Amino acid sequence: MYHSHDTNSSRPVTRPPIPGTIQKPRIANFTSASINFVDGSRLDTPKNATITVLLCTGYQLLIPFLRSVLEHPADNEHVTGEKARLVTNTRYIHPLFRHILALDSRLPPTALSFVGLPEWISHWPSDYAQGLFIAHSIANPNILPSRATMLQELEEDQERLRKLGIDPERNGQ
Repeated sequence: MYHSHDTNSSRPVTRPPIPGTIQKPRIANFTSASINFVDGSRLDTPKNATITVLLCTGYQLLIPFLRSVLEHPADNEHVTGEKARLVTNTRYIHPLFRHILALDSRLPPTALSFVGLPEWISHWPSDYAQGLFIAHSIANPNILPSRATMLQELEEDQERLRKLGIDPERNGQ
């Protein structure tokens, strides 16, 4: 088993290599006979063999397609309350209600949703549940608490994490 990852990322690899794997750099491309890596090495694939490749992006939370909405302030610098703006520091998007609904004061709470941000969970059941939550919120926004209540819950949750020694701004979603 091989583990390919970006060795030139500005974000350090925070997880140890997967035990029992051979470390490889980022995949450059595939051919019918090989997997080619950015360092010029390649892994020849046996003819008529089944090759399974799991693609896990590990992307930074820059979300470039949302440049008009998403701001990129310095760490721990964000506005909350009535003038809340959606911000990211590449590890954390804030303010999000339950890590899903954008609480940017310029948008209705159901205008922009994020699925799959929490990192240390089993994704498919969480993503499915988040999708259901989003669908129900869009279908009936009245099931949501007020924006002020959602922001208060978020701040209380962040304070609870900080008391446990976990900085959400640093550790991410």
